[in-house]
Amino acid sequence: MATVTNHTPATADRTVQSEDPLGIEEAFPEILRITEELFGGTASVVIEEDPELPDVRYAVFETAARGDSAELVRLRLQWHERVEMVIGGDQSEKVCLSLDIDE
Repeated sequence: MATVTNHTPATADRTVQSEDPLGIEEAFPEILRITEELFGGTASVVIEEDPELPDVRYAVFETAARGDSAELVRLRLQWHERVEMVIGGDQSEKVCLSLDIDE
């Protein structure tokens, strides 16, 4: 499992020791694996809070990406589909993908 604390990036080879505020942290290693498989780089995850709604938290999966716009859109859609298969569609609002696009 990934180590996750608020605003602290995690990697797939570290262990979670937290209260699991989102109820989906057990899926983080698989989501990190999917992210790295699709985009080819190291991925991390950070728990963010909405600055206007402090009770709203979500996991941001971050990675670098290369490719043209069409390819990146295709990969992003594939990422969302695969993540929904892992956590269920009703939990999908708790995760998002952030790409650092290398041109």
